[in-house]
Amino acid sequence: MAITSIALGIPATVFGIFFLIRALLFVWGRSKLLAGKDVLARWHVAPADWDRFRAFDSARAASEPFQLANDLWIRKTTPPQGVDVIIGKNSLIVDDSYHVLRPYGLPELRAINRLVATTGGAPECLEFRLAYPTRGGSRYTTLRIPVPSQARGESLRVYDWFEPRLRRKPALALRNTGRTYRICLVLGIGCLAAFAIGWMLVAAGGYRIQEEDFESVAPFVLMLVGSIGVVFALLLALATYALAPGKKGA
Repeated sequence: MAITSIALGIPATVFGIFFLIRALLFVWGRSKLLAGKDVLARWHVAPADWDRFRAFDSARAASEPFQLANDLWIRKTTPPQGVDVIIGKNSLIVDDSYHVLRPYGLPELRAINRLVATTGGAPECLEFRLAYPTRGGSRYTTLRIPVPSQARGESLRVYDWFEPRLRRKPALALRNTGRTYRICLVLGIGCLAAFAIGWMLVAAGGYRIQEEDFESVAPFVLMLVGSIGVVFALLLALATYALAPGKKGA
C-alpha cells in the first residue's frame, strides 16, 4: 500500500508543480502585456470585422482541421464593443485570451504567415503556426488573428519581429565550413599523434594490460581515443562537404 501511494504520489506531485509553474508564468506574462511591457503592437477589431473573421476562421479551420484549427478562444457571439488585440515579443492577448509565442516554447512557435484580404470577404490575418509535442511527433495548430485595414502597419511590425527569429539556422558545422574543415584537420592530426604515441609506447615497451595499473593501460587508451577521434574528424569533414550550402550538384 505504501509503495503504491508513493508510486502514484510522486508523478502527481511532479505534474502538479509543473502546471503550477506554468500557470504562474501565464499570469506573469499576461500582466506584463497588460502593463504595456514588451508590446509590439495593439489594435481594435470592430464588431463587423470580427464577424467577418469568425466566418472566415471557421471555414479555414474546417478545410484542414489537423493543421489549421485555431487555438484562439473565440466567443460564439461577437462582443458588441468589438475585440482588442495586444501582441508582445513572446505572447499575445486577444479578447482576454492569452497565448505564448516562443520558438522553443510549449507549444512551439514554428512559423508566421500573413493572409492577405480577398474580394470574396476573407479578412487580412496574421497566422502563427504552433506545434504541440506528442508521443508520435508533433500536433500542429494555428493562432489566427484578424488585422483591420487601419492596423496593417502594426501587423507588419509584428511580422518583421517574428519572421527573422523563426528562420531555421543551419547546423553549427555548416555556418562556417572553412572553420569546420580547419577544426577537423587539427582534431585529426592531434588524434593521429595520440594514436602514434600510444602505438610507439606499446611497441617499445612490450606493454600488457594489467588490472589497476594505469601505466600499462595508458598507451592503449591513447590508441583507442586517437583512432576514434580520427574517424570522427573524417566523418565530420565528409558530412560537412556533402551538406554544405551551395555545393555543386546540390
